[in-house]
Amino acid sequence: MDNSKITSLNNKHFLSVDEQIRLLQNRGFKISNKVFF
Repeated sequence: MDNSKITSLNNKHFLSVDEQIRLLQNRGFKISNKVFF
């Protein structure tokens, strides 16, 4: 893996919950807050 891919993966661990929800919804998943809380 090159460094850019590693950095990209590491950044995903620091997303806020709102960002995680938005990313998942952008991929077509309908999720509820119960998944996270």
